[in-house]
Amino acid sequence: MFRSQKNHAALKRNGFTLVELLVVITIIGILIGLLLPAVQYARESARGAQCKSYLKQLGMACLAHEEAQQIFPTGGWGSGWTGDPDRGYGDQQPGGWIYNILPHTELNALHDLGKSFPGQQPDLNAKKQGILKFVATALPFANCPTRPRPALLACTVVVKNSGGVTLFEVARTDYAVNVGDQAFNEYGVGPADDSKSAQATYFTPHFNNSSNPPDIPLTKCTGICFEQSMIRKDDVVDGLSSTILAGEKYLAKTRYYSNDSGQTGADKANMYAGMCSDVCRSTYKAPMQDRADNNSACETLAFGSAHPNGANFVLCDGATITISYSVDSELFSNLGSRNGTVNGGKAVDMSKF
Repeated sequence: MFRSQKNHAALKRNGFTLVELLVVITIIGILIGLLLPAVQYARESARGAQCKSYLKQLGMACLAHEEAQQIFPTGGWGSGWTGDPDRGYGDQQPGGWIYNILPHTELNALHDLGKSFPGQQPDLNAKKQGILKFVATALPFANCPTRPRPALLACTVVVKNSGGVTLFEVARTDYAVNVGDQAFNEYGVGPADDSKSAQATYFTPHFNNSSNPPDIPLTKCTGICFEQSMIRKDDVVDGLSSTILAGEKYLAKTRYYSNDSGQTGADKANMYAGMCSDVCRSTYKAPMQDRADNNSACETLAFGSAHPNGANFVLCDGATITISYSVDSELFSNLGSRNGTVNGGKAVDMSKF
């Protein structure tokens, strides 16, 4: 009897009461709650570093383009146009900045899809098929890892001589080039060709060989890349290290998974298109963090990102920088001007960042 009671007491001491179990579970829950923000912070730090790395690649490709062509990549002709491999790299190239830097990202073959053989007339059908292929090609360094959205989204496609309009998945980007500190970053869809009037097509492969005048008053663009731009390093009188080359673009959270049906012009065109709000932004407004509400007056113009503390940018010297959403608006505006003359601005003191 004595031994039985002793063994029973030992067993009783080795067990857990319900209260003790609840206390342990509570402690574990508190520890997990304390750990989660640290894990999320570490993950966001890694995503932010990856985003900067992508911008660094884009910036270095732009600088390589400037070295090879003696100009920064041109901004093309407008949202109704995309790249043409037979039209060079200057003001007669209808494609935008991302299309023009493809050869400097080891993607010559993608850039040259549909290219005509020297001395031969362009094969328009081959060119059309080439364009259809490259506008649907996503790039591994064109999308911020913090913004959760697909790299390919449907958009309205008007293919010349195809007999209609259809939805077609095209590559989108989260990065935009700097057009300046003026209050616009788009001026229509670009010049018309000889057989189709200008309209909001968002992707129309045109094949004319005539010279086209620009739509936009180019003297009002103070940035690095815009419609038919031909900006050199020497034109950046503020200094390459004090002028934005490209950065993340603001996008409302409601647009992350939307196609272009009834949507804003902030993310409707393919990323190889000419000057438009999809691939060009202005420093007229300070960068904004992505939010749920739609503010079309801002979202088609402003830089911004999904990061919690600020948006990432690459400067004209290839350096990357994170700029807070609370940055002084005038200071940020001057970062977009290559000559420091708009709004009485002057070269930016980078020690303030």
